[in-house]
Order: sequence, then structure tokens, then C-alpha cells
Amino acid sequence: MGERTASYPEVMPSTTNVRRSVSVLLTLATCAASAVIGLVGLASASGVTRLSRNDYDTEFLHPSTLMVALGLVVPVFCCAWLWPRAGGAAVLAAVVPQVATAHRVVSRYQESGWGDGLEVLSYLLPIIVGVACAIAALAGWGLRRHQR
Repeated sequence: MGERTASYPEVMPSTTNVRRSVSVLLTLATCAASAVIGLVGLASASGVTRLSRNDYDTEFLHPSTLMVALGLVVPVFCCAWLWPRAGGAAVLAAVVPQVATAHRVVSRYQESGWGDGLEVLSYLLPIIVGVACAIAALAGWGLRRHQR
């Protein structure tokens, strides 16, 4: 008689499943981090400040928000490297809260009466972050593909 081998279920999850799970967690963390960056940028803005008798400064989003938001490329890259199909979702997770932040900045300008039409330039922040994150996702995808 031939030898029979028992079939046992896997005790450890496969590497692919672990990578997918970590990638999903990274995408969620990217969305949360992007939202926190936007909220802190909105909260730390100085608003309308009188500089002199006839001169005012308006700041409805802290200027360092862009530099901090560009740090989102790291988790987006890692997400795309771990599971290339999740790269697009990670880019959206980084950009959508930034679009909401830019919308709030435009609303603040219009509500305060300081809007002159140029406040729509605040949408440059999510565009810049989106382009940088898309490049990072493509780099992560390319690196994963090259390693196979």
C-alpha cells in the first residue's frame, strides 16, 4: 500500500495575505494621517491678522501643511510595494482629506469676506500631494515588479 500523507490546514497565513493585510492597514493609516494633517493645519492657522493700520495678513491654513503632507509618500510607497493593487487606494487615501481641507480653506476665505478669487489656489496642495503620492505608488509598484 502507498503511503498516505495527512493534509493539515495552514497554521501560518501566507505571505501574500499578510502583505495584503498590512497594505490595507497602511492605507487606513494614510487616510487618518492625512486627515490629521489637514485638521492641524486648519487649527494652527492664524486667521486674519492686522499688520498695520491698513494692512492685513490672512492665513487660513498653516504654511507648513504642504511639507508635512508630502511625508505621506512614504506609507503610499510602502503600500504599493507590499500589494501593488492597493497603490491607487493609498493615493486616494492621502489626497481626499487634503481636498476636503482645501475646500474648508476656500470656505473660510469666502465666509470671512477676504476671498478675491485666488483662494482656489489652495487646491494646489492636494494636487501636489496627489502627484507626489502617485509617483511614489508607481515607484513601489515598479520595485515590487522588479523584485519578482
